[in-house]
Amino acid sequence: MILVAFRLAPGVRVLTSDDTGSIVDDSGAIYQGRFDGLAVIFTGADGTSKSGAWIEGTPQVVGIRGGGGLTEKFSFIFYNPGEGQSLYAKFEYRGSLHEAARELKDAGFRLSAADQLLNFFQMIHSPNVLNFRTAGDRKTGRDSSHAVIHAGRLSLDRTYDVPVTGNIHTGETNPRRNLWRHLRRQ
Repeated sequence: MILVAFRLAPGVRVLTSDDTGSIVDDSGAIYQGRFDGLAVIFTGADGTSKSGAWIEGTPQVVGIRGGGGLTEKFSFIFYNPGEGQSLYAKFEYRGSLHEAARELKDAGFRLSAADQLLNFFQMIHSPNVLNFRTAGDRKTGRDSSHAVIHAGRLSLDRTYDVPVTGNIHTGETNPRRNLWRHLRRQ
């Protein structure tokens, strides 16, 4: 059963996973997948690492953990990205809301007032969320990542909502740099 489908870039190898979550290529070589908030990096048993590109129209991705500034407390399930996105994943963080926010900050994300105020659908249907975003390209804001943490019930107890859930998508335009391009999903 195929659960993961990424193409290694550059190259033609396609990675898949079975129902146990083991990530393998067509020759049977085993890989480990890590997501740093911007890209998924696959490392083979020989220690060689390559970034992966999502293959459009494939089933969900499982077995990817945090990498870079995101620790293994993050686990990701990737899905087909939306319009104007290069990757889309839901995540679970095995820790507190405060710890998840700190790790996102360590990975280059910042609280995003623009996303907090411009996502009207989200404000109505999920008012207890926190929006984080990477800067993207310094001039154009392109290739920005957007993370949304579902805060659940607000509580003074920092351990109340463990695990923390949310979603993250990459390849957007940062609305602080170019709001029109962001709204047009380019």
